[in-house]
Amino acid sequence: MQNTIEQNKAIVRRFNEECLVKANMEALDEIVDPRFINHTAPAGFANDKNSLKTFILEGLSNIDQLSLEIHEMIGEGNKVVTHKTFTGILRGPFMGKTTIGAPFKMRIIDIIELENGRYMHHHSIREVQ
Repeated sequence: MQNTIEQNKAIVRRFNEECLVKANMEALDEIVDPRFINHTAPAGFANDKNSLKTFILEGLSNIDQLSLEIHEMIGEGNKVVTHKTFTGILRGPFMGKTTIGAPFKMRIIDIIELENGRYMHHHSIREVQ
């Protein structure tokens, strides 16, 4: 089944809101294919689906009041690009930041390649402030 660009964008939005912000692993299992490859996995993480789960559950959990703003989302073919910003308060080490209680901000540009409505490939540029 081929998905439209708007369907793919809805899937990417759901991943960001449900999986990253809310750490919903059931949603992640629905959205992310077992063959998923994270081509720009953060340092210390493998590039597979299980490592993505670990990053969310052990990494992003170090950010209190985690919120997400998607500035722009562009779709073409089976790819969706997002420009987004995560903000929150650091409660444990994350992405090189260690000052507990400090504001946290991470701007990201992601390229997601989907196949049959599921995440297959991820590329990212991140700026942690």
